[in-house]
Amino acid sequence: MVYSCYINKVSRWHNLNDYEGQINAIIYGVNLFCHVFCSNEEEWGNLNANTHVDIDITFERNGLFVINKTQSVHMIENIDGIKYRISGKVIKIENETILISSIFLIEVDLDLPFWEEDIRSQIKIGDTLEVEGIFKI
Repeated sequence: MVYSCYINKVSRWHNLNDYEGQINAIIYGVNLFCHVFCSNEEEWGNLNANTHVDIDITFERNGLFVINKTQSVHMIENIDGIKYRISGKVIKIENETILISSIFLIEVDLDLPFWEEDIRSQIKIGDTLEVEGIFKI
């Protein structure tokens, strides 16, 4: 999903490789740390601190996943670094991609391994999901 955001800081992870890093961005007033994967220097050149940009961000699940049929809690909670716990109401389901209404609309990639694919069939429009993962650019 494309968001208009303000980039506070860009940090490349040179100690790991030349194509990963993170940005600190403000989206709808929420301060987020997002994982960045850039395949070349030109892409890195498009991410500059102290600038407003439109950027495509997806939330990728890599931990906890809870379906709540009764309670509707909207939150974005930082766990550690780029790892977050989010929750919101399911408003659209398309294969492994779920659109939830949280503090703002968030596109969630469930990233389900084949042995967990039956979980997707349990999710219904109107359910509240609580998911741990990372915001990815």
